Amino acid sequence: MTATLIVFGGSGFIGQALCKEALNRHMSVVSISKHGKPKTNDKWMSNPLITWCAIDVFKDDSWKNHLSSDTCCINLIGILFENKKKGLTYDKMIVEANRLISTEAEKKNCPYLFLSAKGGPHGYIKAKKAAEESLFDKNNPTIIIRSGLVTTKERPFTYIQGLLIKGATYVPLLKSIVKTVYPTSLNSLVHQILNEISEPSYKLISDIH
Repeated sequence: MTATLIVFGGSGFIGQALCKEALNRHMSVVSISKHGKPKTNDKWMSNPLITWCAIDVFKDDSWKNHLSSDTCCINLIGILFENKKKGLTYDKMIVEANRLISTEAEKKNCPYLFLSAKGGPHGYIKAKKAAEESLFDKNNPTIIIRSGLVTTKERPFTYIQGLLIKGATYVPLLKSIVKTVYPTSLNSLVHQILNEISEPSYKLISDIH
């Protein structure tokens, strides 16, 4: 299936890697995020197949114009830690963002993929689970991917964390504790997302290959 990808949170850590790989596959991409095009301005970011849209989905509903049955929607919006002074709460950035985007995707019969998680702070996981539950009865193809800690060598601190977690799985007393955050390489996650959205169906995926 070839369709335009609408990537919410496309300017973020995972979003940039996803957009870049989609372009490598010659897919058209529309990235929707509050800040629009990243400031780094790497060469691939000027590819004619990608459109960067600076839209706050909570304040401006013009993003809805990009969704149709000829697009596939990927929701990467979320925060690992809250900042209530800035209004960045789990309920808003995970539950509400998912509700807004998935509702519109269903109306337009647009396949929808939500990036969830296996582990993390209590409130974070609670919000991810709430978002998941709201997707189980959708009429459009809906995919949920539960990821572990996302690592890449480009982010040394997180990469080392991943190595430590992998090592902890060999310690009997720690194995059951760390399995929920067992690391997922950024590359593997990006490829899995694009492979799944290329043949959209109804799936809940807990293992990244």
